[in-house]
Amino acid sequence: SYPGYNEILTGAPDLRIDSNDKKYNENLTVLEWLHGKTEFENRIAAYCSWDVFPFIVNDKRSGIPVNAGWQPLTVGNPDRIAALNFVAEQLFHEWDGVRYDSFTISGAIEELKTNKPRVLFVSLGETDDWAHAGRYDRYLITARQNDFFIRSLWELTRELPAYRDKTLFLVTTDHGRGYGREGWKS
Repeated sequence: SYPGYNEILTGAPDLRIDSNDKKYNENLTVLEWLHGKTEFENRIAAYCSWDVFPFIVNDKRSGIPVNAGWQPLTVGNPDRIAALNFVAEQLFHEWDGVRYDSFTISGAIEELKTNKPRVLFVSLGETDDWAHAGRYDRYLITARQNDFFIRSLWELTRELPAYRDKTLFLVTTDHGRGYGREGWKS
């Protein structure tokens, strides 16, 4: 997944990135490039279900805030954020490095309402992990949930004057699925 996200965010493959290891990306992402422009400075944020994204975006070098994995949410209505963080702490974590997409999208929504970023990168991860686990039933459930989450984000951008008729969504995936009964898992 890291190689795919690197290619999406930089526009080019890098043969040095051949695993999901948590190594800071040496490449300049489009997010970091934009962040260097005056009109985008401190107006970019990322909410990601997978905890490798701070490394992919290189949050240390880029200065872009990346909320990822089971990291607590910090932006938004304090009561809502406290409730979400409490539930996230108490829930069984199916994966150590991937939080449930509902928390990621909730954080992204709070970011939009509170800070109104010019660019918001959102990465959902449950469909990928359920597919790798061979759980087609849960893969389909989370795909449907993610459709709902994307629709919710879109509807919010239609409600907020700062975004109405000024918003572009790019929806993609980091890699395809294999073939056959076993290949689709990888």
